[in-house]
Amino acid sequence: MKINNQLLLQSKNISVLRFPMIAMIVCIHARMGEGLSLDENNINSLLATEYILGEIIATIAVPLYFIISGFLFFYNIDVFNKEIYITKLRKRVQTLLIPYFIWNLIAYLIYLTNHQFNVNTLIMSFFIVHPDGRTGSSPMDGPLWFIRNLYIVMLISPIIYALIKRMKIWWLIPFLLLWILGFSIFKNGIMIAFIFFSLGAGLSICKHHLVIDKHVVLFSLLFCLTIILRYNFHHESISFILSKINILTGILFSISFATYMNKRWKIDSYTQFLGSISFFIYCLHDLMLPFIKTFWINFYKNHNILFNGWMYIGVIITDICLCILIYFILRKISPQITTILLGGR
Repeated sequence: MKINNQLLLQSKNISVLRFPMIAMIVCIHARMGEGLSLDENNINSLLATEYILGEIIATIAVPLYFIISGFLFFYNIDVFNKEIYITKLRKRVQTLLIPYFIWNLIAYLIYLTNHQFNVNTLIMSFFIVHPDGRTGSSPMDGPLWFIRNLYIVMLISPIIYALIKRMKIWWLIPFLLLWILGFSIFKNGIMIAFIFFSLGAGLSICKHHLVIDKHVVLFSLLFCLTIILRYNFHHESISFILSKINILTGILFSISFATYMNKRWKIDSYTQFLGSISFFIYCLHDLMLPFIKTFWINFYKNHNILFNGWMYIGVIITDICLCILIYFILRKISPQITTILLGGR
């Protein structure tokens, strides 16, 4: 009976975490304060809000998503053999890779509205792009680097499985310490994908649940403490280590708080409604942000309003609401296209 309750709570936890995590990813990409030419008084509250939400709190989202992905990849598997491995990869071609290429093609078509066509740029837009106006190690639809890296670590999942079966998750400790200290063995975000996917895989293979039904107050206080410390300590090396500790405490807080919520309130309708469209928001939100940011900046300038944290919140809410609206319009017009864009979800 207890195991059944844990499994039910685990399912609800995963569902209830999807939308908040997507909202946090939007918070990361909605930042714009550093690119604005404003006097100090106008910019301070905007930068402070962006820093707290977009750089401190929201950074837990991607590692937690990798944990959940690793957990689900090995869920209910007693023996991970060649047949299961191939089946898993084939299934995720439909659910991950096909949407990945379609959304990056859409992003490239939007890019062409202000740039000339180039075959090399087209090819690289699906992997790592460095065209005019773009930096970093993401594909053309920036947030989809997560899917690219997720599929890479899934390709080496037999190695991860063998290490976990032999040493459980203890072998991850050196990699975790290297990550905390800022030493990255793998580039382009592969390190964080490898560590947290493997951590989720370890929990699944060792038959643990994504449920923390104790110490929610403790993890809440620890998360708040790391947020306060990171906001107030600006020494580069200390702030860097604090950012990693903040992510770890944030993950513990998220799972424990989701467990707490699901044990006390019935929120299934909320999770089903918002969780089902999270992937659509994830793929679309960054493509619309340049236009939404421009709108809000011009709105504030035209009405002589001080640039403050509310503009940043406005960008986030507008982006999410427009994604939801487009989702329902597209689903109404063409359910088939919507299904393809969502990988059959």
